[in-house]
Amino acid sequence: MDSTHMGMRATNWSAPIVWTNTYNELVLANYYKKHPVTVGLIVFAVGRYLLYYLGRFLESADRFFMVNQKVIIYIMLDDFSYMPWVDLSRHRTLKIFKIKQERRWQDISMEGMQYKKEALLLMLFAVLLALTQRYSYSRKRPDVIATTGWLAPVLWEGTYNREVLEQYYKRLNITIGLAVFATGNFSKEPLRRFIKSADKYFMVGYNVIFYILADSMYNLPYFELGPLRTLKTWRLFEEEMCQDCNLRNMNNMHSKIIQCIQYEVNFLFVMAVNQTFKNNFGVETLGKSVAQLHAWWYFKKPRDFPYERRTKSAAFIPFEKGDFYYHRAIVGGTPLNVLNLIEQYIKGITDDSTNKLVSTFESHLNKYFFINKPARVLSPEYNWDPRFKTPPEIKHIKIAWKP
Repeated sequence: MDSTHMGMRATNWSAPIVWTNTYNELVLANYYKKHPVTVGLIVFAVGRYLLYYLGRFLESADRFFMVNQKVIIYIMLDDFSYMPWVDLSRHRTLKIFKIKQERRWQDISMEGMQYKKEALLLMLFAVLLALTQRYSYSRKRPDVIATTGWLAPVLWEGTYNREVLEQYYKRLNITIGLAVFATGNFSKEPLRRFIKSADKYFMVGYNVIFYILADSMYNLPYFELGPLRTLKTWRLFEEEMCQDCNLRNMNNMHSKIIQCIQYEVNFLFVMAVNQTFKNNFGVETLGKSVAQLHAWWYFKKPRDFPYERRTKSAAFIPFEKGDFYYHRAIVGGTPLNVLNLIEQYIKGITDDSTNKLVSTFESHLNKYFFINKPARVLSPEYNWDPRFKTPPEIKHIKIAWKP
């Protein structure tokens, strides 16, 4: 700290008191350039303050507050109709919350503190999550794509810190759901093999609920599960058996998430039954939305991806567009995000049917993640086809695909 300023420079508990020329701005700028942060700014705009002062406050904050850092400005106001238009700079995000009318009788400062408390808790959660991600996914693998263009981690062995993640999620006491469809010949030996391997390797040490959706309860094998494991079985609706198999399955999953699953688990994975767990599939995979890279197409060029190219299809992706090609074998995220994916698929497949087009679940899945970027991307290690020659990038196969 520079000693040129004559005022008090530190508190009696050794905290610096910031004056002009008491800090090295260049050193701080270099540090935060290497360690970017997101800063929240909360402002209350009620009555005449909303009408006369908010616009000028936002314009000045946009210009001078935390320049070159990501900033989220939270505005608490009582009337949306007086919200001024503000053209924010890059790295600035605006979030607006309306103060509930039934609280208007309260003392305004008390009301403001209540909303500030709620907003601070929200921001604290975001900061903790960001710090967890920073220290958990900071390891490098120069031989692979470890981060997407929208800064989501691509999970490979060696790109995450399992110990940090375990410490974080163990405190939360979470429950993870794993849903699988068992139809026809897949309701016997393939299902038994899938559940047995999942019981051994899927989210070890955490509460897990296995959801089996089957077309017949009589063919299901007996399962002996380990501790913290629960099994639920549902029968696929008879009246929908005439539908396309994927559409029928997703309609069933849609109703089960709404009726039951969303209240039971924090995260949900929906997987194909014709695969076997080979290594730990852990909490590093948890996120708001999770997509699986296709083992074959990961090593191909985007222009060769088998996206839906018919312009009339709801799953259409132009030739010059696209990020990755995702596999239908694994999708995941929070229950509501999985629900949204399913709803978009059902809408897309229905629109295509109206236009007399036949499209696949995987094509709509890729269109969904093209528009709604996943928060976690699982590398081909998490779903590898043993028929392929294993390249050096694949260190540990988590799941083996059995087409």
